[in-house]
Amino acid sequence: MADVCSVGEGRLEGNRQLHVTISSTDCTTLPAVIMGVDSSTEGPKSLKKHVLLLAVSLHAHIAGMVKLAVELAQRGVTVTYVGEEMDLPKFRNEQAKGLDLRLISFDEFPSSKQILSSPNFDMFDFVMNAKEIFQPVLDIFMRDKQAGKPGPTCIIADRLLATPLEAARLLGIPHYMFYSCGANFARMLQMFPPLFADGTLTSCPALCKPRATIPGRPINSLSKFDGAVEIDGFPPLRFSDMFEALFGVEAVIGMGEVVQQTDALIMNTFYEFEAPIIEAIQRYRIANRPWKPVKVFCVGPISSPAVGKEPTLEPSLSLWLDSQAPESVIYMCFGSIAGKYVDPEQAREISQALEDSGHPFLWAFDFRPTPEYPSLQDLLPPGFEERMKGRGIVQCGWVPQLELLSHSSIGAFITHSGWNSVLEAVCVGVPMIAWPRLPNDQGIITRHIVDFLKIAVEVGADKYDCEPVYIEGRVVVPRQNKIVGHAELGRAIRLIMSEEGSACRSRLQELKRVADAAAADGGARSKAFGDLVELIPGTASL
Repeated sequence: MADVCSVGEGRLEGNRQLHVTISSTDCTTLPAVIMGVDSSTEGPKSLKKHVLLLAVSLHAHIAGMVKLAVELAQRGVTVTYVGEEMDLPKFRNEQAKGLDLRLISFDEFPSSKQILSSPNFDMFDFVMNAKEIFQPVLDIFMRDKQAGKPGPTCIIADRLLATPLEAARLLGIPHYMFYSCGANFARMLQMFPPLFADGTLTSCPALCKPRATIPGRPINSLSKFDGAVEIDGFPPLRFSDMFEALFGVEAVIGMGEVVQQTDALIMNTFYEFEAPIIEAIQRYRIANRPWKPVKVFCVGPISSPAVGKEPTLEPSLSLWLDSQAPESVIYMCFGSIAGKYVDPEQAREISQALEDSGHPFLWAFDFRPTPEYPSLQDLLPPGFEERMKGRGIVQCGWVPQLELLSHSSIGAFITHSGWNSVLEAVCVGVPMIAWPRLPNDQGIITRHIVDFLKIAVEVGADKYDCEPVYIEGRVVVPRQNKIVGHAELGRAIRLIMSEEGSACRSRLQELKRVADAAAADGGARSKAFGDLVELIPGTASL
């Protein structure tokens, strides 16, 4: 483990790499510790590459950003990671040991802390207030630059952060965007500004409640439309497939403008998986900014068996899976956000469909008690768990999904079409039932895997709007207009477990082969990381 040094103490011990946490609420300057400079050290000048990573505290975002940081540091790049205190322990593992990783928590800066501690603060507030949250740290790097001190040589920002582009320009360093999701999100963002500019898309006052921490900032949503929108790189997109601009149309347009101006796009994907979308991004950028084509780095799959991860399945769960026939188990999980809330009526319909299917199943359900349903047993149909004993498991809380999907007994995956879940299913060759639960990128991902790649079947089309569910004042998930009945879900299960499922699995095996090759040592993923490190500029240092 690297040493811990409080910036408030301002000490640097020899040349040891330091785990740095901002812990003094009175901090107004970052000393040489952050820069990695020891003035007493003598030696030849070398070109030092230093990346400033700016993260958003969402599970799927953080997981990818941590892996990106470790991979860059393993290749000799100094990485300064700025994020919430609760996310910093994710770096304290064997992979990060001995690396030049500097961790800054902005939670302790007084102005940032005031925003982060606002009542009912959530991810929407974080994104909408990102400039104010990150500004104290960025101001320090700006003062260091003005004082002639070495600092970051580029910024890599989370895909939801638009403001770091301005900071990079002021610091005079390149700006790169990291998409822990695939190219589809970047492409959709890229097209939002022109589609609104030419009237193809329009906005209307949001149905969502105004955010408590951004008074006076209006939030507009995407207006509903009939038919489909044609966008280069995508199958035809219906309204239900589109982003519902949860941060407001204005904010999403701003994110799209950054896609057109950033110096590089770093994506958790591999080329063959999203080739039409990746090519469309480059075509549009060249057509509209011919003097500055965008560089695209496909560094995925970041999470795959070929990349390497220790199995963490619980012994009892592993034994149960071992006892099932190959490709017989239906696995269902709706992710870290949408999985927190399932309408009670919907839960009963899901239970009925799983029971009627006759297949063994594992339902990973992040159940959250409510006054009406204090326990999982209260939410599920009477006697369901007893009837399904031995045949089905409802697992409360987190499961090691990649290891679970890799098990030979898994026959199908009912998923919310979150990018990491889809990519993991592709990497192990498991066909999917796509059931998008959030109006973000899950709709366009569904169109890609159902209509273009044909590795999934769909349920739940046209069954949500942007009216959110609030639990204790916090946004959880958009409320569905209609419940997906057990008959509809049951048909999808029969289809995916039949010959159609076999056809999906055959197509997936080819994608799996390409994904394995990309993730292998010396593969496309490794080459993309190498090219990225080459692109990052360096500064002369002692």
